[in-house]
Formats: sequence, C-alpha cells, structure tokens
Amino acid sequence: MVSQISAIAEEEGVSFANLIKVMIFVTDLSALGELRSVLVDAYGDHRPASSLVEVQKLFHPDLKIEIEATLALT
Repeated sequence: MVSQISAIAEEEGVSFANLIKVMIFVTDLSALGELRSVLVDAYGDHRPASSLVEVQKLFHPDLKIEIEATLALT
C-alpha cells in the first residue's frame, strides 16, 4: 500500500513530504497497531493530516485496507 503511494509520488516528481492528507478505510481495527507502525516508518518525520474509518467491507472481499492519498504537486 505504502509502496504504491510512493511510486505514484515519484512518478509525479514529488516525495512523501508532499503528502498532505490520507484517508484510511479498514475492515478491522484490531490491526491498528501494525498499521500505525507501517505508517510511522513510511512517513518519517512528516505527518500528513489523516482520517481512519472502520467499514464493514471494501470493494473486493479480500481487501482489508484502502488508503486514499492526496499529494501536493509543486
């Protein structure tokens, strides 16, 4: 998930420092600690605004998390 956002940022000529907002949808909040750990590693010192929403299910039954990211292009 984070690698996809990073690849898109790179394609647009920006970095994670340009990440201004993320909206995260999860089907199970019990993995919140693991999710936070992954995000802290990915964000480094940069902390974008974020929202976390628990949902009953996502588009595909195998999905457990979906992230919507907004990058500021310079």
